Amino acid sequence: MPNCILRYCKNYSKRTTKYSNGVTFHKFPRPGHEKREQWIKFVQTNRSEDTWLPSDHTCICSEHFREEDFYLTKTGRRYLTKSAVPFEKLSSEDNQHNISSTSFLNVEVSDSESIFDTPIQIQLKKDLRKNIAAKKKLLETNVKLRRQCRYLKLKNQQLTDIIKNLKSKIVKLESVIDNENKLSQDAAVVEKK
Repeated sequence: MPNCILRYCKNYSKRTTKYSNGVTFHKFPRPGHEKREQWIKFVQTNRSEDTWLPSDHTCICSEHFREEDFYLTKTGRRYLTKSAVPFEKLSSEDNQHNISSTSFLNVEVSDSESIFDTPIQIQLKKDLRKNIAAKKKLLETNVKLRRQCRYLKLKNQQLTDIIKNLKSKIVKLESVIDNENKLSQDAAVVEKK
């Protein structure tokens, strides 16, 4: 069931059909298409979400395109031209009340879970989500650091064992060298006699 992704647009397929209202729904251009980035920027601006990206099923309704952006096929189907880019259509109500009067909120509607949330509640929920995400990231970092710590402790133990082994070999070599020195001194004393 497609619906228009733009904020405050109430068009969706169960309520609005191309036969009764003349409204059609149009998917985003495929990745690599020259106009895709303009569509994305338009929606990001409309929704005040700088990181928003479309899914494969994201649609914009025909009310957000100019009439010259459409063409009809021989069978009567209505399609968008390849150069079509959505635009902000202001209703007469918006012109009377001046849209900027709501800009003081500076809050994304998609962050609210209820239409009755106040701007403060929306901001608190947004901050809570950020804190939860930060906590999750810290926990992941903690797990990673614990793994590294276990690995380094194991390496440290291996190196300590190698050092002990080398020290014992050095002690054995020193005792062998001392024995050889004694033998050579004893041999020198015997030759003198």
